[in-house]
Amino acid sequence: MDKNQTVAKKIWHDYLQCSTKPFSWGLNFNSVKVIEDGTAFHVQGMVCGWIKVQQDTTDNRYKITITPDNSMESEVVYHYVSCENIVSLIDVNVKYGISYYDYICSIFGLTQKMAV
Repeated sequence: MDKNQTVAKKIWHDYLQCSTKPFSWGLNFNSVKVIEDGTAFHVQGMVCGWIKVQQDTTDNRYKITITPDNSMESEVVYHYVSCENIVSLIDVNVKYGISYYDYICSIFGLTQKMAV
């Protein structure tokens, strides 16, 4: 098993499969794939699109990228997400939509990115 497969397996085994929440996301299990430093999958909730979970190589934190299918919505990226917050962060995005970005950052203590 290569490094990417090992990281993807860890994300699914240790975090995503330990919760029942992913079953409420409209997760397409056929879409699950291994990507660089993580995994990606397609969901169909308030947000229909791709979720990427990638391990940050500097520590045990993760980057979560949400790319909506709707081209009118912007991609959202959360950096330095702790392992215990992966499922909850994806859950609130899928349930409430990415327009709640500022609120979601405040819930999880994440720094908001501002365009300059």
